[in-house]
Amino acid sequence: MPITTIRQLQIDIFGPCNLRCPTCLVGSSTSEIRKTFKGLMSPETFQAILDKAKSEAPALAQIAMHNWTEPLLHPLLPELVQIAKKRDLHVYVSSNLNLLRREDDLLRSGLDKLAVSVSGWDQERYGVYHKGGDIAAVKANMQRLAAAKARTGSSIRLVCIFHRYRDNRRDEEMMASYAHALGFEFAPTWAFFTPVEKLLASQSADRCYGDVRFDAKDDEVAHRLAVPISTRLALGRAIKDKPCIPLHTQLPIDASGDVRLCCASGFLADNRIGQFLDRSLEQIQETRETHKLCHDCGACGIPNYYYCPAEDLDRIGNSLRAAFEAEQPQRPRQAIGGAKGASQDL
Repeated sequence: MPITTIRQLQIDIFGPCNLRCPTCLVGSSTSEIRKTFKGLMSPETFQAILDKAKSEAPALAQIAMHNWTEPLLHPLLPELVQIAKKRDLHVYVSSNLNLLRREDDLLRSGLDKLAVSVSGWDQERYGVYHKGGDIAAVKANMQRLAAAKARTGSSIRLVCIFHRYRDNRRDEEMMASYAHALGFEFAPTWAFFTPVEKLLASQSADRCYGDVRFDAKDDEVAHRLAVPISTRLALGRAIKDKPCIPLHTQLPIDASGDVRLCCASGFLADNRIGQFLDRSLEQIQETRETHKLCHDCGACGIPNYYYCPAEDLDRIGNSLRAAFEAEQPQRPRQAIGGAKGASQDL
């Protein structure tokens, strides 16, 4: 029987990520993650997954070629995009953009949207939240993408997603100016903590959920959030009778072809549902819906933690940002340069 609610596949086409962002699962750097994040998906496996998904999920419309890892590390990314486009799917890639290669091929592949994730204008801020990354390389690669779009005549949407923390409002203003000058859309979002197990651990008396612990390093990162974990969870719990979007409309698959419990859960062994090509989508969904973590996550109000009303997040985040800035010494202003038409002083 076809599953009518799955609309998006989230496929990690490449095993590892090149950064270790502290609010991300990969930044935890546990031994389980190191064992899981390896390899890359072949075009043959990618094609087989899409064909099976199309036959079992008639509502399938979008492929997000990322979940926890960095898709631009895959050497055949343009070819994979072409495979998806031949099946009439909207294809979306989110990247930290510390690496860029074959940009003309990528933009000619039919890719619909490429988003670059950033958290600062200068290395001081960016290096904290995108650990291991180089903001100068990101800015240069944004220029290369803008030039490739003009050169190829691509209609791709280029989007700059800025992760808002309590201490990076000035960086946001400068990055917004830079992105707009290059023709990128600018989409700020309030940073949040993942994975689900870490959130559950943060709310427990012993600060543990199974083998996952919310430790002092997590506290340090959580303290930098503009919207605190507990506040955001409360907002999520206030939303009544809303179905879990990750469970009912999205399906995450890793580079080995394994289905994982959901896009926000950790890569522990218990969250492995099995090979997508070996099980029906109906069986996969039944296993996901009866999983203990799904029950615990829902009881804590975590599903809507990720989908809180924007007006509530803006009200709380902006207020806490303003309070933080009022207590801090003024940072020196920096010139914005490097993009044609973008040089100015903020």
